[in-house]
Amino acid sequence: MDEMSDATSYFLRGVKEFRSAESLIALGRKSEALDRCRLSFTYLAKTYLLLSKKSLIGVSNPHYLASILHDLGYEEIFKLVSLAEIVSSEDTDNAVRLYVKACQELLGLIRSKDPYLDINKKTYLF
Repeated sequence: MDEMSDATSYFLRGVKEFRSAESLIALGRKSEALDRCRLSFTYLAKTYLLLSKKSLIGVSNPHYLASILHDLGYEEIFKLVSLAEIVSSEDTDNAVRLYVKACQELLGLIRSKDPYLDINKKTYLF
């Protein structure tokens, strides 16, 4: 697979997990939603980093991925993920909120790199 198809594959998985997290939030299942948010962030971060020509073979830790994004100048995403991880054991609601915000930030960055990977327009389905 080439980098673009890998990025698209990660994006599709990230969107699937993000939508799943939204459903779990609506059902009030915050702990499960947090797990889905972490997965979504991981896939979306990998998408962005692949689109940025960064190789990430075997990396799956959301905080490590956020630190790589921090090194690229995206301090806000790093702060959101770091804070989410700090509060996750005691305040699941806020951890979920922070991860959702981090995912939304990443979705905007991905859209700026590749306009076809837009969660709102669903252009990635074609």
